[in-house]
Amino acid sequence: MTTDAAAQVVADLARWRVHAPVADDVLAAVDIHARGSLSFWDALLVRGASVLCCEVLYTEEFNPGQRYAGVSVVDPFAPDWAATAPYACCAPTPDAPSCCSSAPTPGGT
Repeated sequence: MTTDAAAQVVADLARWRVHAPVADDVLAAVDIHARGSLSFWDALLVRGASVLCCEVLYTEEFNPGQRYAGVSVVDPFAPDWAATAPYACCAPTPDAPSCCSSAPTPGGT
């Protein structure tokens, strides 16, 4: 990879929204864990996805078709995954930094 290409990759990644969990997120993850069949760490991942307005979590680790804290799970390796995906994820842009207007604030509930 050239230096320019590497710099472009880093610049692209720098625009991604990142969630740094705080105490409220840990407490919400404990609640998600207690209500479902997820480990605490998986529940924390779901909580982060929810805070960042991710509507779909693509993973082979959870039960596909399940919904946790407003986040639907899709197994991208399942033969019919595209048919079972409820919708496409929206990506934040400079004009629309949040893809859901009622999103909880980071660290909020």
